[in-house]
Amino acid sequence: MTERRVVIAGGSMAPTLDIGDVALLREGARVRCGDVAAFRSRGQVIVHRVVLVIPWRGGARMIHRGDALGAGYGVVGASEVLGRVVAVERAAGREPMRRHVRPLDLLRAAANLGTHLCANQRAS
Repeated sequence: MTERRVVIAGGSMAPTLDIGDVALLREGARVRCGDVAAFRSRGQVIVHRVVLVIPWRGGARMIHRGDALGAGYGVVGASEVLGRVVAVERAAGREPMRRHVRPLDLLRAAANLGTHLCANQRAS
């Protein structure tokens, strides 16, 4: 597995990741609920926490959200995952990234997925 670095450019993951922190990604690593991962979405790289992983037509869909209050939810396919964040480099040094899951996020993610699926069915 290869590793790459991504500079955090936004505040959606505060206080876990701050603007200017460098996230160390492990490409090809398994991403599970509670992990922080990087995704390619609409031409941008987004670093968010995975709150729900759903098997989907031979692959998976992941609902992600920033840790900051008010950060929105998003849905990506497994093919859009760039890697799992395994550490963060700050001015004070390098720290390992820890996984955690908030139960309220699971409920909100399930509601968000229902809205997303209904919208996709109407568009079909």
